[in-house]
Amino acid sequence: MFLISPLEINNKKNIYILPIGQNYLKRDSDMEIDSKIQEYLKKQSQGASVSEIARGLEITRATVSKYLEVLKSKGQLKHRFVGKAKVWSFLNTTKSVVVVSKEDNFVKLINYLLMQDGYRVNGVSDVGGLFRELSENIPELVLVRVEKEDNSYIDICKLIKKNTMTRDTKVLLIFNKKTPEEYDFAIKAGADDIISMPFDMTELREHLKMLVLPNEGCRDPITLLPTIHSARSFFNENRDQVSRGLLIRLEDAEKYNLTFGMAKFNDLLRLLAQFIKGQTVEFDKNCHLSQIAMNAFLVQCHELAEDEAVRLCNYLVDSFNDMLTYLSAYQCPPLKTSLLDIEKIKEVLG
Repeated sequence: MFLISPLEINNKKNIYILPIGQNYLKRDSDMEIDSKIQEYLKKQSQGASVSEIARGLEITRATVSKYLEVLKSKGQLKHRFVGKAKVWSFLNTTKSVVVVSKEDNFVKLINYLLMQDGYRVNGVSDVGGLFRELSENIPELVLVRVEKEDNSYIDICKLIKKNTMTRDTKVLLIFNKKTPEEYDFAIKAGADDIISMPFDMTELREHLKMLVLPNEGCRDPITLLPTIHSARSFFNENRDQVSRGLLIRLEDAEKYNLTFGMAKFNDLLRLLAQFIKGQTVEFDKNCHLSQIAMNAFLVQCHELAEDEAVRLCNYLVDSFNDMLTYLSAYQCPPLKTSLLDIEKIKEVLG
């Protein structure tokens, strides 16, 4: 059904045919829609899906989707996957770090190290304070100063890594002097990195740089490989094509780091990353290699049969160990490989 509307233009009557129900007198401009979406997302501390934004602003999902992608391309918005859904959030220029410590001077130290890189540091004294902080803001890093005989760090790791809203938040634990048992507990609980006191400023900054300093979380600053964020995105977008995975780990990596120092450990990581990259591409040219932890790499395979995957695992271990015999400076920790099915890949990626 249509409405015939006469309009006076240049003293002549022209007839325009307009669909009934469409408001041509009031229409949001591109700038107004941009602003509405950004203002809406600023109020959503956990982000919002396309459907939630569309309902909140009374705009169609198609329109919202279009403007979200445009705003993302301009560097104003970001998104993450929660299940299969994209959750969009406002891209703040100031990123945040939460420090869990009863010592104010320790919080001030972390603030001093990170403020020059544009990070806002908030200090909380206990787990309860951290929970309240996470309910209002999702930080890029939670740094936990582990007190003697206090196992709450395990609960902190599990809480952050098992929650789909916070699992991309990095967790750095700082022990007075950690035992092998504490190290195992922390890694299994989901800690991204662990260091012991005392440490020098350069060492702490190297750890912080690997976790949160500006690299947009896309590539590891040492090996330049895609990080776990890229691995998750690749898996979510290609899960129908991914047939299996290879997990490659340096055992006793922390011991090697403490014994030989951060510089030599980083050199070893770079060498290992290039070696894995070169060998896996020969077996599966469409595979996706990422560094999912300081000492762990994941290969997501497209075209690799199971027997070929087993052969690749054995070849990586034997060849890398043989190669290192020519480099007297490297006393490499053991290299371990394992095959992963689809469910195990999901588990590894969190």
